[in-house]
Amino acid sequence: MSPRRLPLPRTLPSLPLGAAARERSRLLAEARAIDPDLPRSADAAAVVRSARRLARRAAQDEYARDGVRHVTLPPDFGRAELRRADIPGDAEFQLFTQDVIGALDIAPSTLEVDDARALLRSATARDGYGLGPEAAADLVSYLLSRAWALQEAELAERGARGEATLLPEGTPRSEEEFVAQEAATIREEVREALVRLVRTPLELQIARRRHEEIEAGRNDPAPAAEREGRPGRGEPSGSSPSAGAAGEDGGRASAGAQGATVPLDAAWRFASSETGRRAFGAANDFYRSEAGQKVFHAAKDGAGKLRKAYDRRGDRS
Repeated sequence: MSPRRLPLPRTLPSLPLGAAARERSRLLAEARAIDPDLPRSADAAAVVRSARRLARRAAQDEYARDGVRHVTLPPDFGRAELRRADIPGDAEFQLFTQDVIGALDIAPSTLEVDDARALLRSATARDGYGLGPEAAADLVSYLLSRAWALQEAELAERGARGEATLLPEGTPRSEEEFVAQEAATIREEVREALVRLVRTPLELQIARRRHEEIEAGRNDPAPAAEREGRPGRGEPSGSSPSAGAAGEDGGRASAGAQGATVPLDAAWRFASSETGRRAFGAANDFYRSEAGQKVFHAAKDGAGKLRKAYDRRGDRS
């Protein structure tokens, strides 16, 4: 498809370079409020991919939450057994898939960043499994709307630099068209993710184990506890007297000279949670920043000087 010259976006027709860059930074910051894993240099395409990941993850969580008890599963979960069972062709699975896709009501969003952030953290939007599909659809819509506006800001910034704004034929010319096009892609990706889930033994075993543990109350951290990095329900803290007791599978590791222990599954859940991703993302951003590099090199130089001091002290003894 040959590219064609497009006019500057109607909403940002004549912004100077600095204003267009600031608008792009603002929109990206609003998207990163929902997905902190987005790099600070992300473009509109990266925000779209983030929305797609969020939808797929919500569908997989919904299968663990509700699908495993409504879909007939074989007694064994080997690849051959799953292939013979043909779960994707089962009427129950198809009905479940349609229910999940139907819950993904994706449309141009009117949410402001504070509303989206509140929805992400709301106890009515998520549980121990993750986001419900309805809340996920609202956040996907929010991200897609930010991606559309970010694309306009990128075009305006390029126009302010005097660069050609060439886009392929068929590029959406309105937010409604853009969101509708991406929503169709997302629904198909969700369908494919659910089919893969019931054809891949490891993914299916994990979904079933999550369901059994959460329903039994053994693995159901409260959303607020996840966000704040505190142990959830049924998870002892590292300083608790009971934290040193190892589970049946020995799934606890020593943490510190005092013999405190931390559940490995709780640590994994924290690393996978919104708070964990945000913490690691912030740490990575700081390390890559100029200030972070200065701190790192200062610490490295200090450690080197301390080592030399100890060496000289040993030579004198």
